[in-house]
Amino acid sequence: MLSAVISWTLFFSYRKVFIEELAIDFTNKFYLGIVLIPVFWIILYGVTGTYKNIFRKSRLKELSETFYIVLIGTIIIFFVALLDDYIDNYKTYYSLFVVLFCAHLFFTSLFRFLLTSITAKKVHQKKISFNTLIIGSNLKAVQMYKELKEQKLSSGYHFVGFVNVEEKAQYLLSEFIPKIGSLENIVEVIKDHDIEDVIIAVESAEHHKIEEIIDLLEGTDIYIKMLPDMYDIISGKVKMSTIFGTALIEIEHELMPTWHWFLKRFFDVSISLFVIILFSPLYLFTALLATWVISKFGATIEQMVALAFLMPIVASMGGNAGMQTLAVTIRALATKELSSGNISTIVTKEFIIGVLNGIIFAIITGIIVQLWFKEINLSILIAASMVLNMIVAGLFGILVPVSLKKFNIDPAIASSVFVTTITDVIGFLSFLGLGAYFFYG
Repeated sequence: MLSAVISWTLFFSYRKVFIEELAIDFTNKFYLGIVLIPVFWIILYGVTGTYKNIFRKSRLKELSETFYIVLIGTIIIFFVALLDDYIDNYKTYYSLFVVLFCAHLFFTSLFRFLLTSITAKKVHQKKISFNTLIIGSNLKAVQMYKELKEQKLSSGYHFVGFVNVEEKAQYLLSEFIPKIGSLENIVEVIKDHDIEDVIIAVESAEHHKIEEIIDLLEGTDIYIKMLPDMYDIISGKVKMSTIFGTALIEIEHELMPTWHWFLKRFFDVSISLFVIILFSPLYLFTALLATWVISKFGATIEQMVALAFLMPIVASMGGNAGMQTLAVTIRALATKELSSGNISTIVTKEFIIGVLNGIIFAIITGIIVQLWFKEINLSILIAASMVLNMIVAGLFGILVPVSLKKFNIDPAIASSVFVTTITDVIGFLSFLGLGAYFFYG
C-alpha cells in the first residue's frame, strides 16, 4: 500500500511538471487516486495470491512474480483511468506508462525484498519455525532428519515427532524424536499438534504406501513434501522446493493458481446470474402454470377443503423423486454410462422403479390420510395420485436431461425447472382431477 501511494505521488508530480509543465498542485483527482489506487493494488495482489504463505517466499521468485503483476496492474490502471486524458502525442502516453510502471515496480520490489530478507533471516535463525511431522521411521527418515538438523542455516522445520508407516518392534528415528502416532490416525495427530509441514520419508519397500498417505492428507491445510528419487529429479517429474536449503518434492494441493481460481469463480457466478435472469420468465411461467391448474378445480376444493391440505404432498413427493432420478441421469450422462444403446432399457427400469415407489408411498400415505381424516375416498384418491406422479417423475427425470442433451443444451443447468414443473402440474392435475371426476364431481 505504501509503494502504491509513493508511486502514484511521483507519477502525478511527473505529469504536472514534465507533461503539463505546471507547478505541482495536488488536486481532488490526486487524492482520489491516493485512495483508489492502493485499494486496486491490494485487490490485485490478493487475487493473484501474493499474500499467501508470506513466511515461505523465495526472494527471486517474489521479484519475478512482482514484475508480471505490476505490469498487468499498470496496464489496467492506464486503460481504465488514464487513456481518456487529453495528450498531445502518443510518446507522452508511453512515458507516463513507463514512469508509473517503473516507480511502482521499484518501490514494491524494494519493500518486498527487504521484508522477504528479514523473514528468511528469522527462519534461518530459528526465530520462525513450522511444526513438522515426519512420515517414516527408519534409515531414510533418520538421514533426512540429521541432514536438516545439521544445516548451518535452519530450514525452518521444528520436528514435533514422527508417525510410522508399518508396525515394527523398534524405530530408528525414535532415538531422535518421539513417535506421536501411526498412519491410521494421522489426521488427528496433525490437528492435535498443529502440524504445518509433513515430510514423507519412507523406505523403498514402503513406496506402495505413498498414494495412500497422500489420500489421507487430502483436505488438510498443510504443506506436503517428500524425499525425491534420483530418477524423478533427472526426468523433471517433480517440483523442487529449495527456498530453505534441502531439496524436497513439494506436492501441491491446489491444481490451479489463485488467480485462476478467482477467475473461474467469477465466471461461475456471472454465468449463474445470467442463467437465472435468462430463465426467470420461464420460472414465472411454470409457477403460473401450476397456479392455473389449481384454479381450475376451485369448486372441487370448496367441496372438500382437505384437498388443499393434501395436494402439496403429492407434488412435493413427485418433485423429490424426479430430482433424484435427474441427478442420477446427469451423472450417468457425464460418465458415459447412459447412451443411445441402453436408453430404452434404462427408461423401462425407471418406469418400473416409479411404479414400485408409487405403490410403496401410496400405501403409506393412504394409511396416514385414513387415520387422519377417516375418509376412505380421500385415502384412495391420494394413493392413486401418488402412483401416477411417481411414474411421471421417474420417466421425465430421465427423459428431460436426455432430450436436452440431444439439443446440445447442458442438462445440469436447464433440466431442474422442467422436471419440477412437470411433477407439480401432474401432481396437482392427478390429485384434483381424479377427485373432481370420481369422488367430488
